[in-house]
Amino acid sequence: MAFVQALALRFKKKALWLQCAQVSMVAALLLSSGMVRYDIGGVPFTMQTFALWLIAMHGDRDCARIAVGWVIALSCWGITPYYQWLVVPVHTLGYVLGFYPAVLWIQSQRQTMQSGSVLASVGLLIVAQLMVSMCGYLWLAQSVGYQTAWVMGVAPFVLTDTIKLLGALSISRCVMARY
Repeated sequence: MAFVQALALRFKKKALWLQCAQVSMVAALLLSSGMVRYDIGGVPFTMQTFALWLIAMHGDRDCARIAVGWVIALSCWGITPYYQWLVVPVHTLGYVLGFYPAVLWIQSQRQTMQSGSVLASVGLLIVAQLMVSMCGYLWLAQSVGYQTAWVMGVAPFVLTDTIKLLGALSISRCVMARY
């Protein structure tokens, strides 16, 4: 009996270490995807939301939530995706704060996304993107004003965020079709 209890305890510890490793890898993926940067017309874009959508659609529910929580905590403490220490990452923190409700939304609708039509999935992802954009917009508007926040923080990103959303959805559909 003691052997079975020791084995069960060892398995639980190993499972915990595996879970911690998985959360760490997902958080590292989210942080590093913020470093995949490209500029279009002087506007910087990253692949962070692309990674977020894939993680939310296919990752373990608890792992995705905890990893996004860690990314938010690191961002609040001043570590940006560019691994720079700042006192307050004023302009982008709002968007990162929007990651959590977006992940919760996608995961609550995961069944619909997996069994529903492509249009329903696009609609659900658009709602998630609006959550991220609105959190970022409202955060940015506190420092630069609402009109400037719209022009600087939302409008330039609509097309590229839509492309990333559709790309993540197409990869998701391919993965679901194969497995």
